[in-house]
Amino acid sequence: MLEIALIEDHYEFREALREEIDAHEGFCCQGAYGSVPAALEAIGRERFPDILVLDLGLPIVDGLAALPDLRKAMPRTKILVLTISEDRVRVLEALAAGANGYLLKTDPMERIIQGIANIARGEAPMSPAIAEIVLRTFQKSITPGLSEILTTRELEVLQSLSEGQPRKIVASELGISENTVNNHVRHIYEKLNVNNLSGALKKAAEGGLI
Repeated sequence: MLEIALIEDHYEFREALREEIDAHEGFCCQGAYGSVPAALEAIGRERFPDILVLDLGLPIVDGLAALPDLRKAMPRTKILVLTISEDRVRVLEALAAGANGYLLKTDPMERIIQGIANIARGEAPMSPAIAEIVLRTFQKSITPGLSEILTTRELEVLQSLSEGQPRKIVASELGISENTVNNHVRHIYEKLNVNNLSGALKKAAEGGLI
């Protein structure tokens, strides 16, 4: 029997979810609480649940703020965030603090119950909107920086040009032809999506290259 505890301050929603959990074969609602302190006090007198369904917008102690303490107090309990917040920062902070999944209260009850079952199997259930936030954040984090977009030679050319040196002098110092310098500059413009040297230097400065 999978034992589940709820921390949800909205009474009607809490009771509806409790009923759905108890009606699901293999699920048992161990307890339903309106705040984190109430839950910790009660759970501390019992065995820890297999899964804790946690709202973030709670009275007394915010669910997000309580996540690290809950994780520490119940290291083997899997925590499923169930809230209305689609705020990107709160989503990422909740996952970073130890939440094993993140669903929205606007999801159908069937998806919420399925999410509980999924999290019990070691999966990380997320509402479509939350999964999109996580995916976009991940994609952004792996976007290459300017130092990876430009070659070493292109960076050398850009650095010399940022110092106000004419292309002929740049070519001489780097031991290449002026035509090769022009080719490098053209490639720099294309890679940085700019049309002139000032635009390239601005992007390079913003990227910490010069």
